[in-house]
Amino acid sequence: MGAVGPLKTAQPHGLSSLVPSLLLLYGHESYDGVSWTLSYELYFYLLFAVILVSRRLIVIPVLVFGLTFLARQWDLPLSGGGEFLLNELVLEFALGMLAAQLYMWREKWPHLPYRSLLVLGITYGYLASKFDFNRVSGYGPAAFLLVWTTAVLESKKQLAKSRLLTMLGHLGDASYMIYLIHLPILNILVKQLPRLHAPEAVVILLAVAVAASICVVGIIAHDRVEKPMLAWLRRRVQKSNKSVHIAGPGA
Repeated sequence: MGAVGPLKTAQPHGLSSLVPSLLLLYGHESYDGVSWTLSYELYFYLLFAVILVSRRLIVIPVLVFGLTFLARQWDLPLSGGGEFLLNELVLEFALGMLAAQLYMWREKWPHLPYRSLLVLGITYGYLASKFDFNRVSGYGPAAFLLVWTTAVLESKKQLAKSRLLTMLGHLGDASYMIYLIHLPILNILVKQLPRLHAPEAVVILLAVAVAASICVVGIIAHDRVEKPMLAWLRRRVQKSNKSVHIAGPGA
């Protein structure tokens, strides 16, 4: 069961392709080659939005996670809507949610060996790459352990402060923008490299330079576009909530 599934990565043409792409609908054609994953992210959020209607509806996301896990274990031949609804990416989002929940419960288990768990995550991730593990059973738990333990250790101020960690933190903040822009730039690089007929060493240096440039552009886009936009939206939401609170339910 592929991660991409039936989602298309061809260049979209016309309004009929533009609207589904902007709405991240299932099966949309992607402008940048990575928006197909955002469809799964939106699907994951919608799964838990049903709980706002009734807590009893928690059975729906639990059922989806269970069926997705069984589909992976039994290697069921899924296609079309079934492949989208029971895709393994949903399990990765669930691991991220679990990491966030455990982080919020960190005071309940103050003596857990977080440093050892961090090392375990790094080791497991290395083994997953070395022995070609499945992305969910391999990279999923490794990423889960890395995110959870580093977040807890940082909150406890058990990670040594350094300029490198500050830079990596800034890079992490900009990761979403880097994610959105990296593939189109890499596609251009892949198409242009064969025309250069350059030595392997030059190709490697050029690839490293392009990767660094993508990070720099992503950080600039985060600082100049994403952060101001999020700050503006946050102010709007807070202002709206304050107005509702002042007006009261009987207004």
